[in-house]
Amino acid sequence: MKLALKSFERAISIASNLSLNSSDSERQLISFVLADVYRQTSIAYTQLEEFDGAVKTSILAADNFIAVGNNKASALLRLSAGYLLLFKLNKPRDAVPQYATAMKLFEGIGDYESATSSSLATAWSYFYAKEFQQAESL
Repeated sequence: MKLALKSFERAISIASNLSLNSSDSERQLISFVLADVYRQTSIAYTQLEEFDGAVKTSILAADNFIAVGNNKASALLRLSAGYLLLFKLNKPRDAVPQYATAMKLFEGIGDYESATSSSLATAWSYFYAKEFQQAESL
């Protein structure tokens, strides 16, 4: 798995350098590839139980998926980052913006079931952070 991470990091470096001298359409394609490489990197970090790296790369993947217009993939990655922050890293305050962003993205694509689940996850994050008024306001 460590070898896979090194390969992913190399691919990210190459793609980042390529995007500097690329046209808009080429940058769009590079962003799509980067999004998937970041997603795969996050999975690898999760399997290694290196959750800080998994969160970081999930967020980077989510940002790249937004750049190419894939809001659903971005929302799912924000949910994943929120879960890792809340349950694996015990950082409920840091989980809140991830879940809240996922909720807005799901609402934007009309997936109200997932938006409701994200809202509930946001409330639980506030609860674990002992910010009870914030939790109740959702």
